[in-house]
Amino acid sequence: MIRSHARFALATLALLGPEIMSRAENLPPSSASPKEEVARLDQTLAADKLPPLAISDVQEDSDPLERFSRFEARFSLNRSFSGAEPFDPDIIDAGAVITTPTGEEILIPAFYTQDYTIGNPAYESYTPLGAPYWKVRFTPCEVGVHSYFLRARDQTGETQTEVFTFEALPSTRKGFVRRHPHNPLALAYDDGSLYFPIGHNIAFGDGIPANLNGTAYYSTLFSGLAASRGNWSRVWMTDFERSALEWSSAHFSGFYNGVGAYSLQAAFRVEKILELAELHGLSIQLVLNDHGQFSTWVNARWSENPYNQARGGPVPSGNPEQFFSDPTARDLHKRRLRYIVARYGAFPSILAWELFNEAQFAGRSDANWYTSAAIRNSIRDWHIEMAARLKALDRFRHPVTTSSDTSNFNLLWSLGDIDIPQIHDYSAPSSERDLLIRSQVTALQTAHAKPVIVGEFGLDASGADECNFNPTTYSGSTANRDHLVQGTHIHNAIWAAAIARSCAASWWWGCYLERDPSRSRTGPTFPLHTLHYPALAAFLEGFPLEDPTLANSSVSAPPTVAAFGLASDNQALAWIRDVQNAFNSGVGPGNLPPQRTLSGVSITIPELANESYRVEFFDPWSGNHLSGIDLVAGGGAGLTFTLPDFQRDIAVKVTRNATAISQWQIY
Repeated sequence: MIRSHARFALATLALLGPEIMSRAENLPPSSASPKEEVARLDQTLAADKLPPLAISDVQEDSDPLERFSRFEARFSLNRSFSGAEPFDPDIIDAGAVITTPTGEEILIPAFYTQDYTIGNPAYESYTPLGAPYWKVRFTPCEVGVHSYFLRARDQTGETQTEVFTFEALPSTRKGFVRRHPHNPLALAYDDGSLYFPIGHNIAFGDGIPANLNGTAYYSTLFSGLAASRGNWSRVWMTDFERSALEWSSAHFSGFYNGVGAYSLQAAFRVEKILELAELHGLSIQLVLNDHGQFSTWVNARWSENPYNQARGGPVPSGNPEQFFSDPTARDLHKRRLRYIVARYGAFPSILAWELFNEAQFAGRSDANWYTSAAIRNSIRDWHIEMAARLKALDRFRHPVTTSSDTSNFNLLWSLGDIDIPQIHDYSAPSSERDLLIRSQVTALQTAHAKPVIVGEFGLDASGADECNFNPTTYSGSTANRDHLVQGTHIHNAIWAAAIARSCAASWWWGCYLERDPSRSRTGPTFPLHTLHYPALAAFLEGFPLEDPTLANSSVSAPPTVAAFGLASDNQALAWIRDVQNAFNSGVGPGNLPPQRTLSGVSITIPELANESYRVEFFDPWSGNHLSGIDLVAGGGAGLTFTLPDFQRDIAVKVTRNATAISQWQIY
């Protein structure tokens, strides 16, 4: 049948002239469908009628510029495009070849884009400004003069421009975040300084603060996060936020036109969010896919997904799990990755590419990660292919991650191109959230020797206690209400994770962390991050968390407290809390009547060598220094000391004293 259709097409072409007939007969063999084969021949005919491809109107946005700031060049092509055409490199491929001052040649793909003016902060609207055009975006990591030329290719051939130059000047910018060069469990900026994440999810607009959307929403929340000394957040590119690049044309926004046809409004929206993050000094985990988009059983939106055959995509409508194994779907997704890296890869404000949020929930209730080894393997193979594609495309070497709701994702965490294992923790009992987080983080660090991030956590997955919390109408116990007002579980989780060199990030941002007078969430405790992040950041400041000799400590402590430690043989951090100071422990916060003051608590940090130490005590809620003592460890049993009286919890910093001159001996 295919061959007969092809013969019919060639017979038709023969009537159009011998030159075109000769061109058609010399095309390579094809396994395409009849419709695709005729379309291919139509494209060949169209190419014969086009003028040679040409690049024009080259405009540089900035020169000179500082090192680690973005260089941009925009240009036009003498072609018009529709639908998915400008996003398909088999139809049009454009980019730049950049030569750095040290002689490295770098290929950067260009991306098709459109400018917009933004209106209506309550439901952000986008009005086109001018015509679509092409852009190349590059962030220089070297100081000095860079040269570049633009080039493009389509069916008519290739073209390139003359050589241009731009200069990168010295700057104090820190650069991109990467795996630490000396400690596999840590992250660092290009300038060598430690990056330690503190923050929470702001994945999409959730209606609080009210009457804000898009850039107005993110500007408000990013500003508050940064003012609290946060430096990390997690943002989703998703359909219901109008920030997915591709979706079916049935979408409420009018932004979308099916698989492979990227929404320039959505792409612009994401770009503005990343610019805001950069303005506020935040690093963003950018989530590229979420489970509901490919699921019929958890947050199901597969029925509207453009990869669904019912919406014109390649994946059988009854088998969303085949998104991971279908070769056409894989090729389409790799094409999307190319656009994402071209458009956003030059942003230092991107901490990591997150390939998938909670892939275990993709598929069907009886065909998913949990039920089928074959599906687990296809998800693994998809991650291998997509992570490798990102690594090949991304000149700026952003780390790659993916996420799960448990630590049982070793099939993915062990992959060489997955840089950051990321877990989401909503497990029981909620009274031991910090203990559970600490256990999972240390197990993953030991198993994979990689940085670990707790990308989401909450009291439970329903958010029944946290989301829309109102202390005046809360139906739970008084003790739990008081813990929610203080954010005890937020406090405990971020401190337990930090002492293990990890970040724990609350999932419930606007509907819990933020101030909401309509629900009686007001100061001084709300926003909760203003209460909790500054003290943690101040405590960690200046301590060499990147030191590879530091390890998770087995602090010895009485059963009245939970103790967490990080130590080498000459320094340590510790955080100790009253075991009852937790949500759902049955009692309220220890600083409220009836108050609980812990006295005479003695702990031992066994890793510390026989030396003299300065031991400093801090209040983890205010960040205030409480007191300090000098002690000497002896007998090879580590350092034992008694904590000052405290309520709720206390933090400890131990550093080795310099040797006194009176102890020197000259031989």
